[in-house]
Amino acid sequence: MSLTERRRETRLPLQIPLQYRPLSEPSVPAQKATTVNISQRGVFFLTDYPFQINSAAELTFGFPRELSGRQTVDVCCTARVVRVEHLQNGGSIGVGMYIERMEMIPKQARKTA
Repeated sequence: MSLTERRRETRLPLQIPLQYRPLSEPSVPAQKATTVNISQRGVFFLTDYPFQINSAAELTFGFPRELSGRQTVDVCCTARVVRVEHLQNGGSIGVGMYIERMEMIPKQARKTA
């Protein structure tokens, strides 16, 4: 079965800023990235962090209205790496993650910039 056939949801090519923190290394501070595409249950983004298949991370980003059906809402997710793609653009790695758990971040808990 090909990767395309295994996908259950449509992926949208949206560039959404996100922060990630590998759960296996709590001392690593949150890192910034941008999605390449996103679906209801997964994200794909580029990073230089050496993620491995099946490793977990905490992701924080604005879940887009194109997927939620309502206004963008900030979420915090636990996600697991299901795909690692080594790219030839100077060391970046494409990481596909399956979202296992997602929680909305209450407005009063959001950081102001």
